Amino acid sequence: MNRVHLQLLFDYHHWAMDHLINALMQLPTDQLSVTSPHLYHETAFKTVRHVLDVDWSWLRRCQGLPDIGYLWDVVALPDIQSLQHFLHEEADRTRDYLAGLSEQGLAATIEFENGQKGPAVWVILNHI
Repeated sequence: MNRVHLQLLFDYHHWAMDHLINALMQLPTDQLSVTSPHLYHETAFKTVRHVLDVDWSWLRRCQGLPDIGYLWDVVALPDIQSLQHFLHEEADRTRDYLAGLSEQGLAATIEFENGQKGPAVWVILNHI
């Protein structure tokens, strides 16, 4: 897996997330907080917020940054518009990170805070 392929995957993922958020923005606001057994995190809002949190936290691990908690505890994300704004900012940060990543950086393994070695950076990036 090379940087160009990863960038293509990220661009598609960010496009799809933006498309999903745009569709959710067409719903009445109260519909975003309706609980459903079909949603992994209870509501549409919480499910999208969770996906953004997982993408953000794994990217931080790849960058060697410490775990600082859930995204919503670090960044104010009170509504669907704030999720979209964060997505756009994170897309820019991701592109910058990938642009500066060498083949050696892709092959490097991450290290968890407990000192345990994890998979190669490219493996994690391939799943975000």
